[in-house]
Amino acid sequence: MTESWGDLLHELTCKVFELLEHQDRYNASLVCKNWSKAFNSPEIWKTLKPHHIGLQERRDENIMKMIEKVGYWVKDVSLHRFDTTKDATITMNKILNSLQQAKVTKFVLVVPNVYNYYKGPVEKVCWGILSESISRFLKTQTSLEWFDMNNYDISAPRGLDILENLSLASCTTLQHLNISHFFDSQSGVHGVHNVPAFRVLINRFTQLRSVKINYHCIDEDNILALAENCSETLQEVTLHIVQGESYLHTISSSTWKKVRSACPKLGIKLNLWLRDSSVIIRILTEGMPLRALWYKEYSYTGMFEEDDVLSETPIVNHLKNFTDTLEELYLTFPYDDDLISEELVNLVTACSKLKCLDYEGSMLWREVAAICEAQKEGKIKLQHCNLRVESSKDDIVRVREEYGPVFAAQNAKILIKHIGEKRRCDCGMDV
Repeated sequence: MTESWGDLLHELTCKVFELLEHQDRYNASLVCKNWSKAFNSPEIWKTLKPHHIGLQERRDENIMKMIEKVGYWVKDVSLHRFDTTKDATITMNKILNSLQQAKVTKFVLVVPNVYNYYKGPVEKVCWGILSESISRFLKTQTSLEWFDMNNYDISAPRGLDILENLSLASCTTLQHLNISHFFDSQSGVHGVHNVPAFRVLINRFTQLRSVKINYHCIDEDNILALAENCSETLQEVTLHIVQGESYLHTISSSTWKKVRSACPKLGIKLNLWLRDSSVIIRILTEGMPLRALWYKEYSYTGMFEEDDVLSETPIVNHLKNFTDTLEELYLTFPYDDDLISEELVNLVTACSKLKCLDYEGSMLWREVAAICEAQKEGKIKLQHCNLRVESSKDDIVRVREEYGPVFAAQNAKILIKHIGEKRRCDCGMDV
């Protein structure tokens, strides 16, 4: 007798269903009773990641039918919202209401890049309604370990209301908190770090392992409170800094000393998008446990004249104070300046803990060879080395052929390309 796909063992059917998109799962569940049974199995619904909410009315209806059936079993929620219309907001509200009975451990809301579209009156109303729904949902979740609302761009009162409910329900379970670009730019102007309620919220969390937040939202008291309250668990704080932010303050060396004493495991990651590298002087104070730096000095045609551009000298000079802690270094410069290539090489070869180097700029082949030679001699132990430089292609080929085997023998990766070639990064920083 010929067996059909409908006769497949239940366990195998569930494995297949786990690999399908949610819409495809729903469609497949209509084929036969066995597939419908697989569709309603808890093991395939630990993760819920519906995409393109608000783009197709029929698709949204099917998503809701699914969640009404299986929402209770969901542990990992990742909502991708690509529209700010009223219909999309209604669907998102229904999804969040249906998930209130679930015991979610991971919540991620992916929203459009707030810097690439305009939020008009209708969008702002929808954003407010959605924020209220998120607050109600968070009240019911007492087991959250991961919360990510990066790029939400919300006003301070609404943002604080969301964090209030998050901290009350999951203050002892939350381990990963991503609120970078969570507050809008206006909130930055007024200084969220100075709002008493924000300080209270930060103080509630006791089990955080990683935090991502904008630099202008945190001050000396907040960073010290994080270190003291999460002294046994906190390992990573990523601070995002964008040119034009109004509150680019200085956290003193004495404060960083207290932070390191309270939380020895903590490492700081800086994510910098700057037009003026002199800003870094106010941020890189001695004593910061700087573990990784992602630095992009951007340039747009017509934004400023060539004379306005500062060389990378200030950032290289100040990084010399962190050679004992730096593990990851990502540098991008959009202009030609070969004056400090030697200083950059000296910096890299002095960082004994450096594991990842990603550089795009005017470095020549001699400097590239010097870095590779340091790897060969064991002065540095890079695991990933990605360089896009100004050297000729012949020189690059020569360096690849000579040092490629050296990296391969150490189970390390190296990629060297001319700055004009298409970029492909074998290593990257989570931002």
